[in-house]
Amino acid sequence: MKAEGAMPVDRQPVDNDPELLGLPVAQRSDSNASRTPVIEARELTKVFTGSKSIFRRNVDDIRAVTKVSLHVDPGSVLGLAGESGCGKSVTAEMLAKLQEPTSGSISYRGEDITHVGGARLSTFRRKVGMVFQSPFDSMNPRWKIADAISEPLRIHKVGDRSERRSAVMEMLERVGLRPAEYYIERYPHELSGGELQRAAVARALILGPDLVIADEPTTMLDVSVRAGILNLLKRMRDEENLAMLFISHDLTTLSYLCDRVAIMYLGRVVEMGPAAGVLGERLHPYTNALAAAVPLEDPDLIRPPVPIIGDLSSASATTQGCAFAPRCPAGGRVCEEEAPELLEVREGHYVACHLHDDSKVVKQ
Repeated sequence: MKAEGAMPVDRQPVDNDPELLGLPVAQRSDSNASRTPVIEARELTKVFTGSKSIFRRNVDDIRAVTKVSLHVDPGSVLGLAGESGCGKSVTAEMLAKLQEPTSGSISYRGEDITHVGGARLSTFRRKVGMVFQSPFDSMNPRWKIADAISEPLRIHKVGDRSERRSAVMEMLERVGLRPAEYYIERYPHELSGGELQRAAVARALILGPDLVIADEPTTMLDVSVRAGILNLLKRMRDEENLAMLFISHDLTTLSYLCDRVAIMYLGRVVEMGPAAGVLGERLHPYTNALAAAVPLEDPDLIRPPVPIIGDLSSASATTQGCAFAPRCPAGGRVCEEEAPELLEVREGHYVACHLHDDSKVVKQ
């Protein structure tokens, strides 16, 4: 659609080809589409209440996440992307029940778990494994690798000491730390970053979860070892039919691993759909700006400039209109006054932008 009065939007930029971007998007048949999602969020919102003191009397509430709805199916990977501070990690922590949502709901295999506690919460957490960004921070430096990986087994009272050790040995072999005898008695500082992150993956998988949440698990690693971790996660996904939420800044990584991608900006999902569609078509101006940060493989190619200016808008709970409007090259008056809804503009491809809403006319 063409919005009256709006600045022209280049729907087919010269670098729109995923291969030119270094985005080798894999085409996978979605055999899980009709299944009940492993995890599903509906209009999930998290507001942090501003704390007042004698030095700060007027502190606005911070809306970290606003009405986020998403789901992850069995055997599929949903990628969550956006710049730092957009709410990706808070969303993941709410899905893992590490933070309570202010409003909205979370369901696990069709069962509402928004406010579960006690034994039900313990049962749910057995089904969720987490891999954090820095293995050096997520591993206790005073524990041996065997103790760190077996900790979930001890917490949930699975097996005796001998059985837990056998399970750890088997998992170390599966994640590529061979021979397991070499690693099991070592401390975290004795392993490289890649080896330690493999141990963190082993810890996340030791209970046989249905869902793995990986929060930027390759960011702290050298480029040379990132591919190994990504291939490990992909192999584990296929072998265990795992559902996975993968958080990253890197669109190249998301295109390699993910079936579907959701783009977040200032606490809201602004575009979501199949990886090939979101990363190839890039209907939202912010998605196009993220893609412009991906280095081109051919140094002779010239990328057209993306006119995104300014910094992040306020995350105040009282913010109105489209949060991206102050930085958007095609925004108009309606963008400043009314927040766009996430609408399906292609089959399974959603975007929250007035430029793609036939009921709106964007005027400068």
